[in-house]
Amino acid sequence: GHATLRRLDLSETRMGAAGASAVAKRLLGAANARLQALQLSRNGALGDAGAKALAEALAADGVLAELAAVGCGFGPDGAAALGAAVEANARLP
Repeated sequence: GHATLRRLDLSETRMGAAGASAVAKRLLGAANARLQALQLSRNGALGDAGAKALAEALAADGVLAELAAVGCGFGPDGAAALGAAVEANARLP
């Protein structure tokens, strides 16, 4: 067999919205997604666009149980999108 990525810490990596979109598509939204914990804190350039990309994937992801995204530059729109996705995702508290 092969190793499965379960936890990923991308805190303080200067990730922007494009990086968030790539993470969302490859690690959360993919049919074979197995990521259980994602740390994105202190990536101030994520902004609303990054939050919305993550939100789309989170709403459909049934595996992720832990998400840290403090200090990511989300405004009201990004926060609302993430909040709705967390509510739709049964695994996230």
